[in-house]
Amino acid sequence: GDGIVMAFENVLQKLLEDYGNDDTRNVKETTEYLKTSWINLKQSIADRQSALEAELRTVQASRRDLENFLKWIQEA
Repeated sequence: GDGIVMAFENVLQKLLEDYGNDDTRNVKETTEYLKTSWINLKQSIADRQSALEAELRTVQASRRDLENFLKWIQEA
């Protein structure tokens, strides 16, 4: 996705240069909104991935504990 966003920014920058004498406030505001949304989305994905990885480690530890408990029960 970063490549697409960068390509979009390059095209947009070219358009802003070509139409520099026109009122481009709306385009600039929308671009900033999209860039901010993209950054927030990437951060949200990274946070969610970290949370899922932590939960996976917890589940794996619980499974090991359960296996050890079952072994102990069988020996007892």
